[in-house]
Amino acid sequence: MGHFIHYKVNPNLMLHFFCKIRRDFLAKIYIRYRYIFVILFLFFGVVSSIAQELAVEDLRCEYRLNPLGIDNSKPRFSWKIAADTTTNNILQKAYRIQVSLNDSSFASGNELSLDTKKVNSERSVHVEYSGEELVERSRYYWRVKVWDNHGRESDWSKTAYWETGIKESKQWKAQWIIPDLEEKDSSDNPAPYLRREFEVQGPVKKARLYITSKGLYLLSINGHPVSPDIFTPGWTSYNKRLQYQVYDVTSLLNPGTNTAGVILSDGWFRGRLFAFGEAKRNLYGDKLSLMYQLEIEYENGEMVTIVSDETWKSQEGPIRMSSIYDGEVYDANFELEGWDKPGY
Repeated sequence: MGHFIHYKVNPNLMLHFFCKIRRDFLAKIYIRYRYIFVILFLFFGVVSSIAQELAVEDLRCEYRLNPLGIDNSKPRFSWKIAADTTTNNILQKAYRIQVSLNDSSFASGNELSLDTKKVNSERSVHVEYSGEELVERSRYYWRVKVWDNHGRESDWSKTAYWETGIKESKQWKAQWIIPDLEEKDSSDNPAPYLRREFEVQGPVKKARLYITSKGLYLLSINGHPVSPDIFTPGWTSYNKRLQYQVYDVTSLLNPGTNTAGVILSDGWFRGRLFAFGEAKRNLYGDKLSLMYQLEIEYENGEMVTIVSDETWKSQEGPIRMSSIYDGEVYDANFELEGWDKPGY
């Protein structure tokens, strides 16, 4: 067995490891070059520590995580700094934002819609996009890095994205459709159930649904809810402004026949509301209506659009009355089993 130099203070556990497995040759190499090993260990440890001490997370566009349908021409970015707890008083001193239309990996620096370079600013909330004009109904990827008041530079954040919406009304191909049902203007009415079947004729790359209504809507595709959202499209001054929503429905489409289903209800549009001390109906209108535009892009690049038009069918269902203030009446005698599935 070889002879080893003994220290009063054991430099590390690696020497004990070599002694135990009786590898004299490796032990001698380690003793001769132990300081180099220690320096390398400390160097890589410090580099790793620095990289972990400052990071950017929780990237948001217009308050939301990876939102769809942002039609603001200058969307606003926000982010948070994550830092180690051993350093106090950490402040952002600069940031850099990159935005790409086509490249989620940012491997090619030539396709950037925006590169702010290093901007000396503490701002991390509502930083406006200031790059090239945005293309509507397109996905943009973005990332951020920051510098702090301790001279540290973070790595790039994880890549986030947002999708632009429909900017101009002429891009809406859908028509407003009104359910073909007899109704009373002076009282509550059953909720209309609307449906349409359509064909998917190849592998789908992506599918986006643009939808709004006068009244509230609840939607499904092939019997599956599209979103957990409720009370959509929301309460606005309907005579002046009407919100719309965008949903990624790619995973809900099947090869062959598919079915779009929508339930409408009065909501704030024509339901009984209290205004100026009395209950009133039909404050914004007396007919519920739907605008539905489903855009499907196939893997081969072909585009198909399914819209609300005269081909949709409507009927009454088990929701006999639905009101913001007065609740809902559901009568199971009128249930429509499979109404939003193919073959109904």
